[in-house]
Amino acid sequence: MLKIKVLHSGEKLHFQAVNDHGLETWMDASPEHGGGEVGMTPMEMVLAGLGGCSGMDVVVMLRNRKQQLTGYEVTINAERAEKHPMVFTNISMEHVLRGTNIDPAVVKLAVESSRDKFCSVLAMLKETAVIDVTWRIESV
Repeated sequence: MLKIKVLHSGEKLHFQAVNDHGLETWMDASPEHGGGEVGMTPMEMVLAGLGGCSGMDVVVMLRNRKQQLTGYEVTINAERAEKHPMVFTNISMEHVLRGTNIDPAVVKLAVESSRDKFCSVLAMLKETAVIDVTWRIESV
């Protein structure tokens, strides 16, 4: 079971999230909604979780197949519904891989496996959003 404690700092809309291991992160609202920019908004945290979840899948699969990454990033753009609860409606994810002799077939398999089978964050988000996942290799 996962457990997170979320504590209000006493100021504006600053919240601290702490897990069972004592690791912490800060969340905040945007300034126009009463925040002070000390952390990502909760919805940005969801997108960060999506990038981390899928990214971890892809990196593990590429390492298992002896692909030599020198850099990797996931860029995510998202649109939200105009009315509350303002869920994500469209999400685009681009996996950008850097390295030498990276096999495109291995990358395709890793990205598609994460998208279709392994990434639990993506599995939840696709219930409300259309998710477009792309990838490209930049040679170094």
